[in-house]
Amino acid sequence: MIKQFYTYKEVVELVDQFENILRKHTLEIKQGSVLEEFCLNVVDIYDKYLNPNKRDPKIDYRSNYREFIGIQDLMIKIVRVAEHPYFDRLEPHLALLNNSIPTLNDKTPSIDQDNNKIFELYVACLCLALDPEEIRVDNPQTPKGDNPDVIAMFGGKKWGFACKAAHSKEPKSIFDNISKAVEQIEKSNVDVGIPIINLKNIIDHEKFWPLLNKREHDEGSDPEFKPFASNIYPFYLLDDFANNVDCNIKKDTDKEEMEILFRNKKSLPAYLLYCPTASYIISNGKKYPTRINSLKIMSYRDISEDDLYLLNGLNHQLQLSYYNHDSDNMNYGTFINEKVSYILVSDGKVIIIENVPAVICLETGQKLFLPETLRKIQETAWSDKEPNRIIETAVFDYEA
Repeated sequence: MIKQFYTYKEVVELVDQFENILRKHTLEIKQGSVLEEFCLNVVDIYDKYLNPNKRDPKIDYRSNYREFIGIQDLMIKIVRVAEHPYFDRLEPHLALLNNSIPTLNDKTPSIDQDNNKIFELYVACLCLALDPEEIRVDNPQTPKGDNPDVIAMFGGKKWGFACKAAHSKEPKSIFDNISKAVEQIEKSNVDVGIPIINLKNIIDHEKFWPLLNKREHDEGSDPEFKPFASNIYPFYLLDDFANNVDCNIKKDTDKEEMEILFRNKKSLPAYLLYCPTASYIISNGKKYPTRINSLKIMSYRDISEDDLYLLNGLNHQLQLSYYNHDSDNMNYGTFINEKVSYILVSDGKVIIIENVPAVICLETGQKLFLPETLRKIQETAWSDKEPNRIIETAVFDYEA
């Protein structure tokens, strides 16, 4: 099992490594930038960890930890690939880190276009971690808008990854982003491609790290947080959110329109939903802030095992928290097939689907499902089929 937890001290050391990498490429953390603010926040959190008397118990510190977790994740992705021979091709995007909110796990204004370019940098780092034969990233200073943002060669096949950010929950708005991405892929000289939609701006981040006494805290009481028993439930919530977004898109979009969008196109008949947030969990008896993110494959038709393998490899790189490892299987991960129970809520009913085939990553523990499996799960949830059995379910009011 790969080390997936950092100490506060290690994150401070990570900031130093990140700064050294920028200097190596004639860049720096500019004084007064949001990037500097977030890096100083890392140092401040470490200082208060060492000196608890400096903490103000009345402060709701979740935003500070979201910044901490967000900048940590971005730095990890950059540091892990900094020695790759193609890393210098990311320099124009690295230069934008000083001009924008540099994290990808919280909402940002729609006018912050540079943050969208940071997402392109993030995707490019995931691709570099898979060691492509070639990579090209659209120059953020002079984007043409007619190419996928990241083009990478894997196994002799040229892939185009068209990155878009959702700023509205409306299915039509998200579908329009998917359509624009498919069009960019089609016009480019790639062999195959896929849209990647960043959902960070429409995720209810409070849900993953809830404040239990908001009214009392507004009136001056200390904030109270109840951590999740593990990261399993927050991942389930994120999984459920992504599935609902996908279902709403498919419900709202005419089937023929969806068919025409992908018919005879270079784009796979699928899209990736990037879902990032921060949560608060218990692990080994201690409470920890942690990142929760996933790259969900949502398909309209079946895609090949080879293509699915690459996309799962990107998700595997997304999940890895540690950048200094010795495993021989870290590019795409070590996976086993198992059958699991899948729990979802539909129209107020809790539905348990047993014996669901899943692919489980031994390094990260994440469960992955084939697109056709997810489709069958959704069809089962929507169907009037009689269940194999009915069990009694306890329901509690969270605030009672």
